[in-house]
Amino acid sequence: MTARLAGFALAASLCLTLYWPGLWTWFYMDDFAWLGLRLSIFTWRDLLDALFAPKAQGTIRPLSERLYFLSLEKMFGLEALPFRVVAFVTQLVNLWLILRLVERVTGSRWGGVVAALLWIPNSALASAMSWTSAYNQILWPCLLLLACHARWTWLETGSTRARRWEWVFFLLGFGALELHVVYPAIAAALTLLYHRERWRDIPPLFAVAAVYAVFNRMIARPAGGSVYKLHWDTDIFATLGTYVRMASGIWHPELYREAEKQWLAVEWLLGAAAVAAAIWFLRQRDRWAAFGLVWFLAVLAPV
Repeated sequence: MTARLAGFALAASLCLTLYWPGLWTWFYMDDFAWLGLRLSIFTWRDLLDALFAPKAQGTIRPLSERLYFLSLEKMFGLEALPFRVVAFVTQLVNLWLILRLVERVTGSRWGGVVAALLWIPNSALASAMSWTSAYNQILWPCLLLLACHARWTWLETGSTRARRWEWVFFLLGFGALELHVVYPAIAAALTLLYHRERWRDIPPLFAVAAVYAVFNRMIARPAGGSVYKLHWDTDIFATLGTYVRMASGIWHPELYREAEKQWLAVEWLLGAAAVAAAIWFLRQRDRWAAFGLVWFLAVLAPV
């Protein structure tokens, strides 16, 4: 337990060292639209509209945007620090959940620590750690990881309580980010790789995700030409390449418009190392390597 806490303290310290300026960032861009949301509420119907009506290019995120801004703005007004503190605390919870999930699945305590340490120094996290409107990118992983923990507990112990908690976190995740439709694929991989005898509980998860996806596309229609609009063409491969580059932790399109040769070289080295490691672990029949690969591809699939 002491070693685990020491590993978490190390990962948390790295997080705060890298992103501490984000604690003092004030509001900008979309933040002001959400901060003004409370001014439109006069009746219960207005409240429901504020929470669930499609906004911001057709998105519906009542937990990570609507309630987040409504509640904190009500309590603290235009004081940005409480918003940033909530974001940082949630991110530290994510670190703990990553550490524990990897430890539980792999059986390696140091594996969990290394996973947390490798996850946090990633340029893709920079905007989430400094922009209040990007809180959805922090809250959603938290709910996703909590659901995975509950599933693993259920798979290992058969606890009906853990099964109920999985459904709670699964349903709440839809209120944080639309990408939560991928959770059934992650849950299925975890189940089929480790406890395939429990496969019968997977279809209900897919059914709920499918209903949500259809409902979301019916009522949350982004405007034509929007960056939120789905495009089915050959550019999908270029998009995949962009996200793979971002996963390296070095490059992000908003931070580095022009790729330096040295960064490209490091990306290639990291990519080659990751592919080689994945092949080696898969040949060793390490199930957690297959689970990680499914997780990586499943979360990218909707975008």
